[in-house]
Amino acid sequence: MKKNHAPEVIYQVYPASFNDSNGDGHGDLKGITQKLDYIKSLGVDAIWISPFFESPPGKAGDGGYAINDYRKIGQNFGNMEDFDNLLKKAHEKGLRIYTDFVMCHTSDEHEWFKKSVNREPGYEDRYVWSDGRRNEKNGELILVDGKPIPPNNWLSTFGGSAWEFNDTRKQFYLHHFAKSQPALNANNDNVQDKVIGEMKFWLDRGVDGLRLDALPFANYNPGLKDNTWRYNSNSWDAQYFNHSICQPQTVEYVAKIRKMFDKYPGKITIGESIAGRDGGYNPMPVARDYVNPETGLHTCYTERLYWRYPSASELKGKFEYALKEFPNGAFCNMLSNHDFARIDPALLPENIPEDLRKSAYKQLMAINLSLPGYVCIYQGDELGLANAILHKDIPGDKIKDLADNGRRDGSRTPMPWDSSKPNAGFSTSDDPYLPVPKNHYASAVNEQESERNSILHFTREIIADRKSNPALQEGTTKILNTPEPIFAFTRHIDEHTDENGKKIPAQTVLFMANMGIHTQMVSPSSFLDEKTMKTLNLSDDPIIMSGYSYTRRGLLNHKKTHELEASENGHIGTNIFAADMLLADVFHRKEDADGFIKKHNIQPMQRLSIGQEEHNELSSLPGDHRKTTIGGSTLLTLSTLKKLNPNVNVDYMGMVADDEHGKLIKNHLQETKINLLTPNWPDGIKPETGTTHIIKDNSHEILATYSGAATEALYRALDHDPQLLEKSIKKADIIYLPGSIMEKFGKSFVDDILHLRWKHRKELVLSLPVHANFGHDDPDVFKRLIQSSNIVVGNDVEYCRIFGIDAARPTSDAHMDIVTKGIQEAFKGEILRNNSMPCKSEPVAFITRNDKDALLVTATEVKKIPVAKINNVNHSLGSGDTATAAFLDAELRGLTHEQSAKFAMAMGAEKARQKNHSPYLENPANSRELALKRNTMNDIAKSYNPTASKHPQREMRI
Repeated sequence: MKKNHAPEVIYQVYPASFNDSNGDGHGDLKGITQKLDYIKSLGVDAIWISPFFESPPGKAGDGGYAINDYRKIGQNFGNMEDFDNLLKKAHEKGLRIYTDFVMCHTSDEHEWFKKSVNREPGYEDRYVWSDGRRNEKNGELILVDGKPIPPNNWLSTFGGSAWEFNDTRKQFYLHHFAKSQPALNANNDNVQDKVIGEMKFWLDRGVDGLRLDALPFANYNPGLKDNTWRYNSNSWDAQYFNHSICQPQTVEYVAKIRKMFDKYPGKITIGESIAGRDGGYNPMPVARDYVNPETGLHTCYTERLYWRYPSASELKGKFEYALKEFPNGAFCNMLSNHDFARIDPALLPENIPEDLRKSAYKQLMAINLSLPGYVCIYQGDELGLANAILHKDIPGDKIKDLADNGRRDGSRTPMPWDSSKPNAGFSTSDDPYLPVPKNHYASAVNEQESERNSILHFTREIIADRKSNPALQEGTTKILNTPEPIFAFTRHIDEHTDENGKKIPAQTVLFMANMGIHTQMVSPSSFLDEKTMKTLNLSDDPIIMSGYSYTRRGLLNHKKTHELEASENGHIGTNIFAADMLLADVFHRKEDADGFIKKHNIQPMQRLSIGQEEHNELSSLPGDHRKTTIGGSTLLTLSTLKKLNPNVNVDYMGMVADDEHGKLIKNHLQETKINLLTPNWPDGIKPETGTTHIIKDNSHEILATYSGAATEALYRALDHDPQLLEKSIKKADIIYLPGSIMEKFGKSFVDDILHLRWKHRKELVLSLPVHANFGHDDPDVFKRLIQSSNIVVGNDVEYCRIFGIDAARPTSDAHMDIVTKGIQEAFKGEILRNNSMPCKSEPVAFITRNDKDALLVTATEVKKIPVAKINNVNHSLGSGDTATAAFLDAELRGLTHEQSAKFAMAMGAEKARQKNHSPYLENPANSRELALKRNTMNDIAKSYNPTASKHPQREMRI
């Protein structure tokens, strides 16, 4: 048995609207040649070019599918020299070229038809002719008003009878489509030979294969019997096509074509079979008969697979059937093409947010490129273009698809190359082939090249995955028995040696898709056997899947194909989202505020709200040592990080009132170039409520105050802009989540952040709460957060609280042993890996222990990080925030976890040596230089590049 040609990814070009090289408004062959590098960058194997042959203008030409001469290039497209050059350049780039071949009909201007009309010898039966309907009893011609009538009830796909009377020949000719497209008589062996001869012309010219148009229409029942009716209507799809199309002899015709193709090793046939016997529906059984690795087509596509967003059960049924009927990987998957409306507008209900629509689109593309068989990507699919709307995007006087009332023009609008140019860079003409829809400019190639999460980059990535994973190319497929809304399958290939002697390893890939809007948690053991789970290295920890998402396990050589701002071992980009209280602290030494403290009975470490009157009383306290400064661990940490690494972009969600505190905060944010996402304090919220506490800084007790009411203000701001949180998280690469936010803004706000983090696959840095009030279930919440975090930082006491230990410093080694074992158990669940989350080689927890060695914890080891020796501790306040900022900075620069921890400890020590009484690291650059010069930092100094303006590219593990 012959082995079928290895399934390919094919890029379809509709040449009239792809790229105009000469400014006449019409795409051409030179235009395709100009864009070969772009097509190559997608990672596809081949290009299918829709017809570019000589055809009649306007409606009669049917967009190139009515051909005057199979061997001539249409004037609008160029000439044969242009085609030969295109073919040569494509082959130089490793791209195969498939030309469209319209095998079932020609134009009525074709020389063959003109000769057939005149009954010239050899052409009399080149087309399907009939005198008209005859009386069944006596065989006489039936006349109405003295004229014959069509021989039967067959209908054209474009409406009306499939028969047209020719006044010269005095007979009807068959046309399944437009009247200008007479059907070739493929029931005649001589006609088949002539058509195959035209195919040979292009194969001899060097093309790598042919796309065979409208195969079910090739043959007809010679008895010209009426089709039976499915229901009472005069529409095309009301008929059962038991006589006019989908005839069994087409299989023999296909075998004849294949026999000719076998003389051209490596060249393939791509069949179009989009019509079934039942009113055109259910075309797969028809297509199945055309495909055979020995005697039939190499691949065939049928109907558009997605007319709306499918359920899991619909996909399961569809692809189980495809696997059964096309067992050799010969089915061809596609999202859209020149005949089908683009899928985007019809996928989801109108009220679904745009980001979910985009996720659903990516998901369906990933399904198509992960299942067996060939895949066709139509120009613009890789950009996620929406279908153009007639009489809105395309005015009535601009319609080109006159044969089908403009229906197909929605997918044939120009390819948008550059949003800054007229016609989106398709043409310099004032009258392009079709108008470019306004909403296509934002999706242009140049726009998506610069957007890391664009559909264009996604397409390249998903194709690269397919081509670098043998199981996704030629592995066997098993559709899994999963409940709604989960659709899942495995692809498997055994270890073997290919025809070139290369050893191919065994591989199993699991693909899962959540076909619903709500997040799902799925246990792998519910649908996978123990052997497969072991092969995929899966535990039974739930796989968490957000709405309209997908995940894959078992990929080899997964590689992001687009540039990421990250180091080889670092994180994916440096855009950080954070949310927390934005505070300005007013510090009073206890001796200056002693009267106020006694009057209001304020205890050390106590937090309480005070009224406006008390706030004003505090503000008027005397004292030379009073200092107002920016407070809050999150802002301290991220401000320091910005100073250490200016390439980091920080978007901060927190409220700043228009008062003395607020002015200080806004000035600070402006100086540090931190972006405030919620700049306006909402009307009706009173900002001047204060909170006080007493903190100890070495020998001094300090009373601190800061403004309150930020929780209510933030919720009011989010009510005003409901999409703000999601838009901000989508833009980010890393979510920085201070654990104390649970107490400050509530669990529902944190849940929203975490849901969006999973949905958009963002890294999570968790900073544990400092003295936050724990609710009864907060320890369990934080354990789950640790399990799904990329980085966790905090001091020993806070870690102990999470793991149920009431500890005071110095924490014991026994306590810390319980903590580290708990962290390791959480990390071993591999929640990040199991949910396709971006991360470094492994998640990590960093634990500071005051004057004891810090601990660095991964799933496999616990390392001690020595505390830097400090001869004179001046002010330790803020040392932990400085250490956290330094740890993140080192991680983002690609240092190892251990190097990052050592750098963090050194920078924390520099903060403690600082003479100025401030929680901030006063001079980060100077402190960094001092830290890196110490003998213990030699290896880190070599890896750390403080002047780096951009991080080099790295591979992202999914």
